[in-house]
Amino acid sequence: MRNLINEAMYFLGCNHFSTAIVDGKFPASASFIDVSNFDEFAFIVKAGSLNSALTLQVKQDTSATQTGSIKDVTGATVVIGATDDDTLYIIPVEVAKLDGANSFRYVTLDISGAAGGDDYASVNFVGYNARHQPVTQPSGTTVVTPVAG
Repeated sequence: MRNLINEAMYFLGCNHFSTAIVDGKFPASASFIDVSNFDEFAFIVKAGSLNSALTLQVKQDTSATQTGSIKDVTGATVVIGATDDDTLYIIPVEVAKLDGANSFRYVTLDISGAAGGDDYASVNFVGYNARHQPVTQPSGTTVVTPVAG
């Protein structure tokens, strides 16, 4: 049996593209994403108009709300140059690479380097290879009737 994409994968927009990006976490604290249902996930970032170099770092934590234990996911970092407008960046991570032995199962993308309020980027998250299906999509997600044969 074939699973529909919206049943097998989880999609989340982490910011509003029309709002200038600021240094911070996407999604914000109290909304970090629980990835325990997935084998893999990725943050997908589309750089828009940039005037600053941005550093993107996937972070892991033990709670949806930031704790003192928050830490980097080793190797899950990207630097976007100030002239890298209109470039798509995909940061894939295997959930097994998180510190699961110490209950790290929540993730966020930390962005730093934004200056001046004129840097734009769209930050999205996708969880895939879900262990339990169908996946429940977040509110605000519209699934169009699939065209399949």
